[in-house]
Amino acid sequence: MIQSIRFFALWGVACSLSLLLGAPSASAQAQTGLPTYVRVKANTPARNFQDRQGLEVTTVKEGTLLQVHSKSQGAYPFYEVSQAGGFPVWVYGQFLDKTDTEGVLRVNADHINQRPRPSTDTGSMPLRTKLMLNDKVLLIKRSDENKAWDQDWIQIWSPNRTRAWVEVGQTEVVQDNAAAQSEWKAGLRAIPSGKSGGKSGGTTAQPEVGSTPSKAAPEVRPEAVKSLRYSDALFDQAIADKNVTLEQLNEVEAAYHRVLEMAPAGTSVREMALQQLEKLKMHQGMAELRQQMRQDEAAKQARMQQLAEQQRLEDLKRTASWGRFQARGWVEMETIEGEPHYYVRWEGERQSELACGSGRYDLSFYVGYQVGVQGSTRRAAMAPTLETAASLRLIDVARLEVIAGSAPLH
Repeated sequence: MIQSIRFFALWGVACSLSLLLGAPSASAQAQTGLPTYVRVKANTPARNFQDRQGLEVTTVKEGTLLQVHSKSQGAYPFYEVSQAGGFPVWVYGQFLDKTDTEGVLRVNADHINQRPRPSTDTGSMPLRTKLMLNDKVLLIKRSDENKAWDQDWIQIWSPNRTRAWVEVGQTEVVQDNAAAQSEWKAGLRAIPSGKSGGKSGGTTAQPEVGSTPSKAAPEVRPEAVKSLRYSDALFDQAIADKNVTLEQLNEVEAAYHRVLEMAPAGTSVREMALQQLEKLKMHQGMAELRQQMRQDEAAKQARMQQLAEQQRLEDLKRTASWGRFQARGWVEMETIEGEPHYYVRWEGERQSELACGSGRYDLSFYVGYQVGVQGSTRRAAMAPTLETAASLRLIDVARLEVIAGSAPLH
């Protein structure tokens, strides 16, 4: 267990440093087996999720350098990639403020979706990377100039950290990582910071301009990075268990929220924590479903046991003994040679003869009642022979319970 946590903690360190520095580390590459950079062999779509049915975000031109972050499984695997110039994406206007620099917009909230189309329907599923508070981005165009800014969809060039998916078969691995890293950095051009006469957001940004903000990112406290590594290790350990509980995943969620408390807006540590929380929601939903299914199954089993017990009792009621009497039936009396004899009759036949040697019960009081009795057998039942008639079992009544008070039907 400890070795597992240490492994995931080291893996988290590599991933954290990779995102902080803008490129996967050599150790992360060795651990995952992923290339650091790939180049597109021909014009190919970048999609919003790892499937050929995913919506095209943009067409990546032949020869474009892409940075690799992860790889999907399946018959047609995809790389999760970013490109230095970012991707053309759509954001709702209420989350973008104009600045005093022409074509430059500022994000005014945290964890904002970037979509491939100007729509929130299921066909325009957002990219996994979110915009963060105070991110600066470049305007491409508006969807409808006749609408108010905060009610319109705005197309922008995403930050260079934004990721999309390209099919692995459409790329080739770049072997010279040093040269590729230099090429990548050369594409990270700063957003203009000068004023332009107050024409905020009035022109279209040039596609080749990158999206790296000119303002330095807020400082990341070492405690935040350490807490993120711990949270990632906890997350990986939890989802490795197929039967992980909702309570365990809620503990992971609490760990990431502690990271958010320490990581200021605009930092990669905060973004990574928010992305992990987004992934966590799916696992929490599955765990909640498993928990509900277990509860439903337990309730079903309990109900089946209850019904089985009810059925058992109903079956016992159809027997003369009810499962707890030595004899049960309607009490009747017959005088033989001047002496009263008491019997219980069930289903038209006498079942047993009754007597009460202790005198506790005066059996004459119970004639016409249905009773159940317990006691000792004074005489066993005997079948008829050539010399003797049949005789019923004689029960010396020690306990008598009245079941019904009406006279039997004849």
